[in-house]
Amino acid sequence: MSTLTTDPGFPRGSTLGLTTSNTYDAQVGDGSHILGVHKVFLDTNPATQSIVTNETVECIAVKNTSGGALLPKTLVKFKEAATLTEVDAAANNTHVRVGVVDEYLPAAGVPNNEVFWVVVRGPTTILKTSGTGEEITAGEVVSVATSAAAGKCLDGTGAKVGIAIAAATASATELRVLAKTSAV
Repeated sequence: MSTLTTDPGFPRGSTLGLTTSNTYDAQVGDGSHILGVHKVFLDTNPATQSIVTNETVECIAVKNTSGGALLPKTLVKFKEAATLTEVDAAANNTHVRVGVVDEYLPAAGVPNNEVFWVVVRGPTTILKTSGTGEEITAGEVVSVATSAAAGKCLDGTGAKVGIAIAAATASATELRVLAKTSAV
């Protein structure tokens, strides 16, 4: 189906509902008819509807095929055999196509085989490496971390994922970023 004529119909902060009885999808099945659909959201908190910024957030509907739950705010890699429709692991600096698991999902994350939103452009929160020398200033370019810290960002030494829109101390575990990942 065309991205222009398909609206997956589920908001940020939730999943399509394939693995639960709370299904948003109008069609019965595996959700494959909406995989890869791009959707632009206002940067609002879906739980409270409060405006976070006056920017928009571009997301792609993807399926988690990692074999386990993917946690919110994690940088993930797109599956090579299903680029832009499936994600299968936390990303590290060797991966080319990456996105950010929707920051508003519940803490338990998105279950395996579930469809959800991955952020590819716009303001979002990403998990960050922490420790001595890991502070980031606003305006600094951020990248995907190495395998030792897969799924997190750090200062701009690897594959770029965006620009920090807020400063973060060395001990901070997450960072607000104006994302522009390689998936767009």
